[in-house]
Amino acid sequence: MHHTPYGRSVTYDPDTLKKLGETFDRAWAAIAGNFTGSSRDAARLQLATIILEFAADGDCNLLELKCRAIGAMHLPRGLTSGSRPPVIFAALCRSQALRNRPAG
Repeated sequence: MHHTPYGRSVTYDPDTLKKLGETFDRAWAAIAGNFTGSSRDAARLQLATIILEFAADGDCNLLELKCRAIGAMHLPRGLTSGSRPPVIFAALCRSQALRNRPAG
């Protein structure tokens, strides 16, 4: 069971935990280059907390969750990997999410 900073208790099934782990890995890979030294551990913890909070609110679409989490991070250089401003990166994520949704 995960206790959120706001006192909520949330339980995730094994499949959801696996998806959240994959989301974390993909999001971290996208922003890891923005953090060095001692700030890396704090940033990883912040990212994990953000992902768990969004998931607790019911957001479990992996691509959207990854993009929202990256957008919520405070990046030290103000850019995501690939030197894209966060607003542009978030817009790219939204357009990818829309293209990847099943029709119907």
